Amino acid sequence: MKKTGRTFNFYRYQILPKFEERQLELFVPRLEISSMEELISKKNEIFADALKKQGKFSHPRSELTHQMDEVNGFLVLQIGANRSLIRITKDFVPEELDNWPSVHVIINNNPNVQMMAIELEEQAFYRTSTVVHILTTNLNKSLHKYGLVLEIMPIISESEFWKVVRTHKGRVTRVQFFMVAPNLANISKNLALDLGELKNRTNSLHTNLSLAAPSGEALKLSEDDKFTQSLVHYAAEGGGTTHLKIKGLRKIIRTEDSIKSIEVDEIYFSGDDVPIQLVAQLKKVLE
Repeated sequence: MKKTGRTFNFYRYQILPKFEERQLELFVPRLEISSMEELISKKNEIFADALKKQGKFSHPRSELTHQMDEVNGFLVLQIGANRSLIRITKDFVPEELDNWPSVHVIINNNPNVQMMAIELEEQAFYRTSTVVHILTTNLNKSLHKYGLVLEIMPIISESEFWKVVRTHKGRVTRVQFFMVAPNLANISKNLALDLGELKNRTNSLHTNLSLAAPSGEALKLSEDDKFTQSLVHYAAEGGGTTHLKIKGLRKIIRTEDSIKSIEVDEIYFSGDDVPIQLVAQLKKVLE
């Protein structure tokens, strides 16, 4: 039995159709789905099934292993990476030890929520974004045959964006919003841009909106401006990411660097209780 603390980063994921309604018939023979509405209604079921049936996760830099659990409606994935250790024995002989540090991913697959908490464990993966890459790269291979694509974006503090704006008042020269076409009404209902309609008209999955001030001047950004506020809110809730260019700074400020996280303290891990313990601790945050 081990007493430890765990840090988790929070992400929002969306499961989006890659094709238009008129192209659905190309997939019908395999899917037995007759309409886009039916496909969208089953997307979370398809996602969960793909996750449960994933034979092996692959990563170019290391061998991976994993196991799946389901606890009170939450999906709990544990992914381990081969990080073998070399130790020196009493006889001064190098000896390789098998070592598989791992991270847990707690997923709320409710179609109105679609959030996941990814454990930060540097011995396994230096950043949680590496786990995001592993999930999207592998699961999208399975989702492709359904004409679906998985997008995972960090959840950040909305106030962090405005904190940067206030700190560098009069020096913000460019703001870029990198947004994913939404299928979550609870985070897109107040968005001033209809990304869903834009996707339908242009088949665009991603929309990149850049606000740039005239040369030598700065942007006028206000929390009272409903248009800008809607963009910031959507991105912060996991609909995209935001980059800010500040006059006098070479480095671009990326709001995803301030991803929402939680420290889970004093959890006792022992055998099969780990998934249950983690869901109990993170359930409220993931709802």
